[in-house]
Amino acid sequence: AKRQTTNTPIQALIALNDPQFFEASRVLAQNTLKTMKGATDEEIISNVFRCITSRNPGGREKETLLKMYLTQKQKFKTNMQSSIKMITTGQYPVENEIHKGELAALTFMAHTI
Repeated sequence: AKRQTTNTPIQALIALNDPQFFEASRVLAQNTLKTMKGATDEEIISNVFRCITSRNPGGREKETLLKMYLTQKQKFKTNMQSSIKMITTGQYPVENEIHKGELAALTFMAHTI
């Protein structure tokens, strides 16, 4: 994989839309769902947030992320085409035992964080 380079302010936008970042978000989401079976949505969100930022989310942050996660989870569970498109970026294999809609929603949330 080769990262595009630029010395302009759009570097952040290029990095944000880079497939490597989507893949990293998906792998984090996948590992979280795999290791935290039976956990609540709040626990899952807190774990992902802590992995990315090295701190626990504040009350308002957690509330906002939970609302976003639940909305995305509903959206991706009813639209499998969109889910598959979201989680097939990159080369790391997708676990078959994890629900694709849930993985796509958590990937989206991790990428947002």
